[in-house]
Amino acid sequence: MSLLTKIFGDYSQKELKRIEPLVKKVLALEEEYAALSDEELKAKTPYFKERLANGETTDDILCEAFAVAKNACRRLCGTTVTVTGHEMVWNMVPFDVQLIGGTKVNDSFQRFYEKVQVLNTKANEIQDKIKINQAVNQEVTSYYDQMQDLQDKYVEYVKSSIIDNSDNAFGFHQLMDSYDLFEPSEIMGFIEALSPTFGHNADLLTLAELINVQMATSEGRQFIDFELPLLKNGNADLTAKLSDYAGKKKVVLLDFWASWCEPCRRSIPGLKELYAKYAPMGFEIVSVSVDTNHTSWMEAVEEEGMTWPQLIDSSNGDANSPATKYAVMAIPSTFLIDSDGTIIARNLVEDELAEALEDIFK
Repeated sequence: MSLLTKIFGDYSQKELKRIEPLVKKVLALEEEYAALSDEELKAKTPYFKERLANGETTDDILCEAFAVAKNACRRLCGTTVTVTGHEMVWNMVPFDVQLIGGTKVNDSFQRFYEKVQVLNTKANEIQDKIKINQAVNQEVTSYYDQMQDLQDKYVEYVKSSIIDNSDNAFGFHQLMDSYDLFEPSEIMGFIEALSPTFGHNADLLTLAELINVQMATSEGRQFIDFELPLLKNGNADLTAKLSDYAGKKKVVLLDFWASWCEPCRRSIPGLKELYAKYAPMGFEIVSVSVDTNHTSWMEAVEEEGMTWPQLIDSSNGDANSPATKYAVMAIPSTFLIDSDGTIIARNLVEDELAEALEDIFK
């Protein structure tokens, strides 16, 4: 999914309108069930099971079941429970359907949603102008700049919504849904802000572990060495280390890819052009395939005519694999390493990589 689709897609707006009647019903039932005793609320579970056994569907009981779940969560708030082996103070209430009402979560969501609606309208207008201009071969660069401005505003809206709601479920879900918009150091700041309320949440703990790994390979850090099978003369009997290339007074692009990855394959012609231009000046590419099939990997290297070092990490992402050490969550994923072994950029797109290399070797 592109960033534009994620930010400006209209599916979620249509979906919100579709579920609004369900929202109203849940809120009404939630108020009704608030008067029930704990035992009466617990009795709803076998009641729902009986109805399902008698032929009703989950859609038939959805609103009632959700209203029960919300009441149960509210009653658990502040109590200590054990979830996946972790003791935690329960502080979560489902909020996905709380689109109407006056709570802080509701109000924060509504403010955020209204701002994004404005961005969405502007983005649609710009996209229409781009299509019109492209049809008559007119310049569209300025429109892409305007679209970038909208994207930047969206990121700022998300950032503010996390900071302003670090004590409630909206801020938590904003972070979990959109952390990939931010640099690792920013994400760690968000995690610290959320920790007093959500510090024992398993998802937040997992995210913190991931970001700690990303921090270890962020800009300004030294590369982390590894050793993998090296493709040479049609086989992978030999091994090579990243340190055989990085930190040897060469600028190195560490490139994680796979034969089955279409975006990876599309990026190769551009890499070949940059390699031909800058390799004589001290530029090296070290590609690490995450293929599990060595034959597919070797065939792809030959088909693409990739002449730089080719390594393979077929461990499928175990704890000690290079992909895990570099917190590779998607491919292609790249790390630009300066001549002294310092990571100076990650995940540059083709134009950005070309500009960086031009600056380095000018």
